[in-house]
Amino acid sequence: MAASAAPSTVATLPSASPATTPIGPLDTVARWACIIDFDTGATLLEKAADEHMPPSSLTKMMTAYVTFGMLRRDICR
Repeated sequence: MAASAAPSTVATLPSASPATTPIGPLDTVARWACIIDFDTGATLLEKAADEHMPPSSLTKMMTAYVTFGMLRRDICR
């Protein structure tokens, strides 16, 4: 009995399908999302990345601002 090759699903996935990553597919119910690998800079998930998105809250924005500033200065990892 000959083994049949599994059909490639990458070319047939609809645009709203989860991203294929080394850890498996990633998806979210969020309207907008962006997940980037810190070490490689590779984009793991992009969902409506080109659309304008209102900020969720000033507290979250300030937390991100302070955190990324500390990461940039090697104060935290």
